[in-house]
Amino acid sequence: MITSSLFLLTLLTPPKLTLRVDGEGYLRLCRDGRVVFAATATFEVVEGRLRDIGGAEPLPKIFVPGDATALDCDLEGHIFAITAGGKAEVGRLVLGRLKSTTTDGRYTISIDRPQLGSPGEDDWGVIRREGGKTTPIKQPEPKPKQAEPKPKQTAQPQISPKTIKTPVESSWTGPAEIVVRPESTVSGESFTLAEVAEIHGKPEEVEKLGSVNLGRSPAFGVSRGLDRNFVLMQLRAAGIDVDKVKLGPFPMAKITRAAQYLTVEKQLEVALGAAKAKYPSLPDLTFTTDPGALKLPNGELQIKVMSVNKSPQSITVGIQILVDGQVKQTRMIGLAPAGGFVSLPSGTKVKIIMRLGGASVSTEGKLAGSAWIGETVSAKLDNGTVVTGVLKDAQTLEVQL
Repeated sequence: MITSSLFLLTLLTPPKLTLRVDGEGYLRLCRDGRVVFAATATFEVVEGRLRDIGGAEPLPKIFVPGDATALDCDLEGHIFAITAGGKAEVGRLVLGRLKSTTTDGRYTISIDRPQLGSPGEDDWGVIRREGGKTTPIKQPEPKPKQAEPKPKQTAQPQISPKTIKTPVESSWTGPAEIVVRPESTVSGESFTLAEVAEIHGKPEEVEKLGSVNLGRSPAFGVSRGLDRNFVLMQLRAAGIDVDKVKLGPFPMAKITRAAQYLTVEKQLEVALGAAKAKYPSLPDLTFTTDPGALKLPNGELQIKVMSVNKSPQSITVGIQILVDGQVKQTRMIGLAPAGGFVSLPSGTKVKIIMRLGGASVSTEGKLAGSAWIGETVSAKLDNGTVVTGVLKDAQTLEVQL
């Protein structure tokens, strides 16, 4: 009796989930109508919604079924509710990257407008669960079924889906068979059963089963697990009678997303070309920022220059990175003269050396614009004449006549 009471009490206890950001981002939350952030949060279900014990809710809000017995979260911030019917995604966390901050008790407040992103994507970091791996509360045991025959083919090594030719047998008799591979690589934002399994059966069955969507593909650099119960749940959601399909037993399958890399060298090459095109008289430039290599989905890669801005300290080039026409990331790359620099403001008095062949004459004047050492700039002589030359150092402008 005591044991039964304790088990019932466990089921009635609202599920909790403690998460932390493994990276530089913060969880984006909302408390009393104000956006707040936290590096760590302990979530529980309050009035059907996910809420941190400090009173803040994820932004956007995440609703949880009333019969949820446990919560789980993957590295990409997808929140799952575990019920007697299985495990289903109910929402996803959003991260914010903050510059200037202040605190409000348990939470962090961003003074500036934060940059928003998703866990597991690009360099945003991932979500870690405190307290080890998910251990769902015991669920009702499924009714035993007759022993399924061993699948005709054993699991194969990881193979690109495009190279697999699933047998389609018009004379096939009996239920269709599904053999999920232990490792698969997918390419799109989501993936189907055909991309991760070999399907045997009648043509119409193979086509229908292969089109079943198995959810979002993992982020680049993060693998996603795929278990038998989840596949069965997705088959049922697609209207397929799973009692008439043979799904071979398999351990947790590993799903990886295909990717391509954009090197640092390529990004800097584009930025340097854009700066030289706008300011051709600049001296040799070097880089003040290292954007780092970028992992991107497969597809046609493009880099577009959005802006080139020059200040007394540096040049900043804004680039936009696209794959198949869709913007994946925007970056700002800083440039400066390779030998160090001194930027002189307009009106600075300098010595002007005017050269013609082997002869030269010196006079004085004032710069007609700001300039770096090594850059071409105009100056006005004391008599009002305007000449153009190269700023050799902080005191000298050389003019070739």
